[in-house]
Amino acid sequence: MVEPIWTPLLYADTRTAWTGVLPDRPDVAMRIEAGAYRGRPVYWSLIGPWTRPGRMVAHTPSPGQRAGNALLATVFITLIVGGAFFARRNLRMGRGDRRGATRLAYLVFGLLAVVWVAGESHVPTLWEVGLFVMFVSWALFVSGLLWLLYISLEPFVRRRWPGSLISWTRLLSGSFRDPLVGRDVLVGCVLGVVAVLLFFLTYPAASWLGVPQAQPYVGPLRIFLGARAVVALASRSVVSPVFFALAMLFILFLLRVLLRSEWAAVVLFVLILTAPDVLGSDSPLLIGIADVLSYGAVLFVLARFGLLAVVVSFEFGTVLQWFPITTELSAWYSGIGMTGVCLLLGLTAYAFYTSLGGQPLFGRVSLED
Repeated sequence: MVEPIWTPLLYADTRTAWTGVLPDRPDVAMRIEAGAYRGRPVYWSLIGPWTRPGRMVAHTPSPGQRAGNALLATVFITLIVGGAFFARRNLRMGRGDRRGATRLAYLVFGLLAVVWVAGESHVPTLWEVGLFVMFVSWALFVSGLLWLLYISLEPFVRRRWPGSLISWTRLLSGSFRDPLVGRDVLVGCVLGVVAVLLFFLTYPAASWLGVPQAQPYVGPLRIFLGARAVVALASRSVVSPVFFALAMLFILFLLRVLLRSEWAAVVLFVLILTAPDVLGSDSPLLIGIADVLSYGAVLFVLARFGLLAVVVSFEFGTVLQWFPITTELSAWYSGIGMTGVCLLLGLTAYAFYTSLGGQPLFGRVSLED
């Protein structure tokens, strides 16, 4: 226990602080500041070497971070403008899977509705109407953008890479027990684990190589608020992977159209996706290597197994990073982490069982063999 030096954002008549290190990283010094009012805790903060007092020192993004943010903004604007242009062109020519795009939009809108109902703080006041309007606006924008991207992408992908959409189309049509769907979901589960391992290996690798360490990744802290927050984030963890997968596929498609070379499009595609992380990182070399390996694996899976496997890999990785999974079952948040584990195990079991196509696990054993 040491003297507290950080001012809490709430009034507290009792303040205290502790110092120590991370259990698995003894070289990283940590500090905990806490405060209470009339015996009830009102303030708690975990402070690391990377923590900056935001109300004392204005955070100024580095030139690399500004360049990365500008690149992301450019990509997002390209998605909107390019998606609208190609979708209009395909619709005028009678192309595009409108039924599949509509089902996808309905699914995303429904999931966002669950996020809003379970994750928002609802109070019976007139402001609830404003919250509802904001939810409808955001949900319509996201689902409409995905509808545009799918309409603009589907004819091109079906013509150039037809195998990439087979399992995805079957899943959208309701064929949940199709063995091909199960196979691609299972592949996505494996890819998600590999990508997360590559990401977290950058931290010990930085210590081994003696280079600056990147700021540890912290998932959404709202997940610790209880069951409603868990339901909201579980639904959101489905929407985000679908958006990122379609956005990546659209960027790859656009580069292929502009460069007229698949290899050149792939190289530039990996560079564009890697650049924001590298420019904004304190360990650009390690992050760059991890990103190149991860996105290279994503491209291989996209070409070999299709869009569904990539979406599932993003979903698997998102749950692994967002949910506080721990082996210490006595921890107060272990139930939240076990919820994430159950979601992942359920998805993996479904994929494995479905991929068998009704065949027995160990085959039929004959007494005459």
